Amino acid sequence: MKIQTKDLTGLQLDCAIAAMQGWTLTHDGIQPLLEQAGRMIPLRGYAEHAAGDIIDKQEISVIRCDDEYAVDAKGFCTNVRIPVWAAAMGQHSADNIYGSQGDDWGRAYSINVDDVSYGATRREAAMRAFLRQAIGETVVVPEGLA
Repeated sequence: MKIQTKDLTGLQLDCAIAAMQGWTLTHDGIQPLLEQAGRMIPLRGYAEHAAGDIIDKQEISVIRCDDEYAVDAKGFCTNVRIPVWAAAMGQHSADNIYGSQGDDWGRAYSINVDDVSYGATRREAAMRAFLRQAIGETVVVPEGLA
């Protein structure tokens, strides 16, 4: 099924990241597994496990944004803060203040809002940014992954 990169989470995100790294999805009758060169590992948690290396190799910048607030079934704020993380490919500064070297220097490190991917954790945001850069706004994942 096709899903927006910005909406990937859980097993869907695990599957998309694993596929980018050459793993094949299989199943042992109990749980979804990944297979590569005769080696099998569980699918669950793969993106979380692989994120550190991908963030370092791809030089993904990740920052904490303003939190969102949870709402109850009636739409009222519960005052439970939900962290929001933003990630973009490449090196960026933490602010958009232009340096003393002129506008060009500051703009080289600023982030275009259209290039940012968001997530509830820094690794989720970073993996969404990585996939978005690598394959675009949508990804195909097998049916039944939730």
